[in-house]
Amino acid sequence: MKTNNAVDAAKLSLLLNALRLPAIKVVWPRIAGQADKEGWPAARFLAAITEHELAERDRRRIERHLAEARLLPGKTLDTFEFEAVPMISKAQVMAITAGAIWRADRRFHDLSDAPAIASAKAPRRAHGRSV
Repeated sequence: MKTNNAVDAAKLSLLLNALRLPAIKVVWPRIAGQADKEGWPAARFLAAITEHELAERDRRRIERHLAEARLLPGKTLDTFEFEAVPMISKAQVMAITAGAIWRADRRFHDLSDAPAIASAKAPRRAHGRSV
C-alpha cells in the first residue's frame, strides 16, 4: 500500500510541475497530513492548498515588481514627497494601499462595496461610456 502512495506522490509532483503550481507542490504533503488527521472534506483541502498557491504568487509578483522598480533601499510611501509630484494624490494612493478604491467620480469606497460598485457601473457601460 505504501508503494502506491509513493507512486501517487511522485506522479503528483510531476503533475504539479507540469501545471506550474510550485507552492502546492511544496505544501500539499503537510496539509494533506493535517487533512487526513482532522478528516477534512476534499473541498476544504483543495481550498487550503490553492490559498497557499495564490498567496505565494502574490508574494512573488510583489517581489518581482519591487525588483523591476529599482527603488532605493528603504524607499517607502512614508518617505515619498507627494508635493514634488502634484499630479499624484496622496489620499488616493493611501486609500489604494489601505485596501480601498477610488471611483471616477472621486468618491472613496471600501473594497467591501465592490459588488455594489460593479453593478452601479453596468448601466454606464451599456450606454458605451467607460468609467
